[in-house]
Amino acid sequence: MPRHVQFYGSMYNGPLEANLMDDIDNPDYWYDLGEFWLRRADGSLEQVSPTTSYGTEEDLELLRNGFEYEFPAGAPRIRYFRFRTYEVYNPLTVAVMIGQITLHGSDR
Repeated sequence: MPRHVQFYGSMYNGPLEANLMDDIDNPDYWYDLGEFWLRRADGSLEQVSPTTSYGTEEDLELLRNGFEYEFPAGAPRIRYFRFRTYEVYNPLTVAVMIGQITLHGSDR
């Protein structure tokens, strides 16, 4: 379960996706959509035991229901997303898969 993540978006709309530079720290290509802390069911940011994997039953229920965050109101229209995982709750886990993240858009 991710603990601390950051999302980026790119508005690149050119003919070649290869032209979209991979450097997410480059503000010419990537817009910082914010850093987010995903709290456990009890509201804490405490690590879990490596043997419990995701924590308590309440933590597992929270994972099943998902987390919801809104990006800044002034953010540009985004076509490509990237994310950076800084920390996870289980110290034996080293990555978060993109399949664990669902994004919803708006025409606003």
